Amino acid sequence: YFDLSTNDIADTIDRTVTDSTTFIITVDQNVGTPQNIAFTVLGVLPAGMTVDISPNPRFSSGTTTVTVHVTPYTPAGTYPVIIQTLCGSYFQNIIFSVTLTPCYLLDVNNSQNNLLMMA
Repeated sequence: YFDLSTNDIADTIDRTVTDSTTFIITVDQNVGTPQNIAFTVLGVLPAGMTVDISPNPRFSSGTTTVTVHVTPYTPAGTYPVIIQTLCGSYFQNIIFSVTLTPCYLLDVNNSQNNLLMMA
């Protein structure tokens, strides 16, 4: 068996500043012979969102880094990122909440109706 803890459960990605956020999962294997503990993402992520988990698997106790990446095409909103940890038949889940701000807002003011644009 093992216990899990994390440095944070929620973060916001402001895409005008960065395209990712990182969480740290601490694993404490407290019963039995040390074994590999595997990590996987459960569910469907929105288009343009990916998750990197390193190291994966993690041997026994220690920390694993979870990095959530987004693209300009990932829709703004708040999404759960569910990480499942598995060792033998024992598993636990951690849910991170990731909020994405819009890439940018751009107001275009034009006082002219007809524009001629040439390359």
